[in-house]
Amino acid sequence: QVAASLALNEFIDQSLSVTYLLNYQYKPYYKWSHYGLKDCHCLKDMQTDIQELLQCNHKEVMIEKICQKVILELNRQHLTSHYDDFLDNHTMNVMSHIQSDIIKKKHVMEG
Repeated sequence: QVAASLALNEFIDQSLSVTYLLNYQYKPYYKWSHYGLKDCHCLKDMQTDIQELLQCNHKEVMIEKICQKVILELNRQHLTSHYDDFLDNHTMNVMSHIQSDIIKKKHVMEG
């Protein structure tokens, strides 16, 4: 149960991060990051979606819904060209748009 809670927290944190990135905004300090979503135009339902994720019984369904919204936004912004349900399969498409040589040379898992 602890591992599941940690995984859920990590998913929420990364969902917040990708929302800010796709809105070309800096993610605020962690305790303000959920509140600040109200000012994001892309993925504007993320604030509600995360709240629903925390309250629902079938978290995997809500996680899939959030992932699908992120994939649609990646497509809308032309950062990926396919609609695969698994976000990891979009990694190389998104990374191909990186312009900085320094960042391009970093490993995909490097923060």
